[in-house]
Amino acid sequence: MLHLPQDLSLHSVYSAPDDSAMIILETTASDHQLRVYHWTTFGQSPQGCALPLPDGIHLRSATSFCLSYIEQRSNAVLHAVLPDQNMIQSLNIQINSKSNAVGFESMDEGDIKAPKSTAHNSFIDCYCDVWTSFPVASAIKRCLHRDTLSSPINIAPPSITFVCSKKARLFSAYFEHMIKDFERVKKKPVERVLHAIVVHARRTGRLDWRSFEATEFKAGAWFVELLCLVPIQIAVVRHDTFIPLKDGFLDSRQEHSILGPTVDQITDSISLGWYEPIFQFYMATKRVKVVSTMGEQCVGKSFALNHMIDSTFPISGLRTTEGIWLSVCPIGDLLIVALDFEGES
Repeated sequence: MLHLPQDLSLHSVYSAPDDSAMIILETTASDHQLRVYHWTTFGQSPQGCALPLPDGIHLRSATSFCLSYIEQRSNAVLHAVLPDQNMIQSLNIQINSKSNAVGFESMDEGDIKAPKSTAHNSFIDCYCDVWTSFPVASAIKRCLHRDTLSSPINIAPPSITFVCSKKARLFSAYFEHMIKDFERVKKKPVERVLHAIVVHARRTGRLDWRSFEATEFKAGAWFVELLCLVPIQIAVVRHDTFIPLKDGFLDSRQEHSILGPTVDQITDSISLGWYEPIFQFYMATKRVKVVSTMGEQCVGKSFALNHMIDSTFPISGLRTTEGIWLSVCPIGDLLIVALDFEGES
């Protein structure tokens, strides 16, 4: 609750177009004036910030007012109708303190501490885009037995380090706020995965990579794990027929060679690119399970596969899966092969 000064003659109340402040139009003995209350400090000062009219501007005879903006919401404009002069007077209002957070609290509950608005946070906000498109906590998680060649030598807790002149607490606070917004809006299963991420910020001159904790892999194991995160297209659709690809590419000679041969000859001619050595040598002794999806277009088949077995099939609201894509998810001594099929139109 805001208690206005007793001598204030209230005319009308507006909200700034960019939600940065509450603007009160009051009537004085000589004319009108504006009084601004910023949302970031709302309730702390009943006086607000008084804005007298510019010299030479008189709105005493105005019969109505309207608050709007020009081009951008930060460019607030107050319009006043002056019938005695047959004109409309417009005044631009510059508000320097801005915040997109709007809220009200009782004075007994303390002052409002709304987060300051920031800009150019693409390097941080991109994490939220990844969490939206891909699983945070999938139903089947990638896990490796300690006795396999692909087991990590040393596992470090997840962390993100920003090299910047800003203080670390600014990054950690923004990151924590972004996680809470993501959980509230997307309502995806995240368990404690996101809150376990430790956010650091270090200055360039004080950067010592030897002080960083990192998960250690054998070089070959790390490379194989990286390849298993990259899906490959193994077939395209031509005239309602699946045409197998060779190492992810359409080869005209390959297309003609499979017209007419037997199924065994077709399977022998298929090549799966970087997955070939993984299947034949590195993970040749693992048991294989195949998971696939089929159905209509744009019903979320790729999205469901990603969140089921921790795959990374590309998804977008503007395109659908084309042909057949393959991805691999190693789970201990088991190898899950996921096949994502093009939907029926």
